[in-house]
Parts: sequence; structure tokens; C-alpha cells
Amino acid sequence: NKKDTGVFWDEHLDMYLDGAVNINLYNNVLGFAAGETIAGTIDVEIGKPFEAVDLVVEFKGVERSHITFDDAQTELKPYHREAKELISMKQVIVQFPEGQRLEP
Repeated sequence: NKKDTGVFWDEHLDMYLDGAVNINLYNNVLGFAAGETIAGTIDVEIGKPFEAVDLVVEFKGVERSHITFDDAQTELKPYHREAKELISMKQVIVQFPEGQRLEP
């Protein structure tokens, strides 16, 4: 159910199924060239309280294969989605005291 075109990319969290992460990139673009500044927001939606230690946002920048189509090839192939990780950034947004619950 991943949608990675247009302005929004919504994906359910792997370990927490009662919420989602919403990434909003400005200028309606998901592909950027090296050196470009990316601006946007990240919304973390929480639907049910749970025990929490910290809230961490991690960003991974990747380079994808962009192979042009010729006249005989009219559909995407698996190798068009191959990616190589170029950068990884991880930030602890907030740390919670022991026993505190993360509330919606």
C-alpha cells in the first residue's frame, strides 16, 4: 500500500500498526538531484497509547536507477526500482521518562 508519487508518501509503521508516518515534501517533488535542499514536514500519527522510550526519526537518502524506455519496452521492470543508499541521518526527537505512555 505504499504511495511514493506526488506530494505525500504515507506508510504504516512496521512495528506499530495503530498509526502512520506522513512525509510532506514541498514543491510537489519526490526526486531530487545531489546537493539540492529538501524542505517539508514529517507527521507521526499515533492512534493508541503505548509505552515509549524515545521518538526517533531516521532519514535515508537513496539513488534509484533511472533507465530510459525504448520503443520495445513499455512497462516498469524490477531493476527500475533498484536503489543505493547514499546518506543516513537519525535524530532522537524526544526522550520519555520511564513509565510514560505516548498518547494520541
